[in-house]
Amino acid sequence: MSVEPSSAEPSSTERSTPTYVHALGLALDPAWRRLPDGERGATGRAFAEEVGRAPEDGVRTWTYSSIGLQPGVDVLLWSLGPSLAALEEAAARSLRAGIGQWMSVHDSFLGVLKPSQYVAKPTEQEQSEFGGERSRYLVVYPFRKSAEWYL
Repeated sequence: MSVEPSSAEPSSTERSTPTYVHALGLALDPAWRRLPDGERGATGRAFAEEVGRAPEDGVRTWTYSSIGLQPGVDVLLWSLGPSLAALEEAAARSLRAGIGQWMSVHDSFLGVLKPSQYVAKPTEQEQSEFGGERSRYLVVYPFRKSAEWYL
């Protein structure tokens, strides 16, 4: 038995695909700071090159320093991608590159962005939320909708 979508619900071809979000908090091994300057520079450049490379898999990643702001987290990678698999692969590549080999995962948050069913047309703010220049700071507010939230 098949159910036809109601006229109030857009068909799957009219819906835009969701964007998956990954906030990855990384802790840097203190031993890295004791490496010679040249080696630290080389590992930093290799990591930056991997994180900043063209998004052939559709994943875009931005880096944020959180040294002194969040105990145990030195770097935050904020990634957007078309699937969880793409985000996972991008994170794995980053952790294999340069300074990434000296980092361990401290925090990892996943989310999904999709158009609101309550808004007919996205606002200018919603349209530009993940485009253009990035702000110096990023605030990640972990939130889970629970039964209590709905009540």
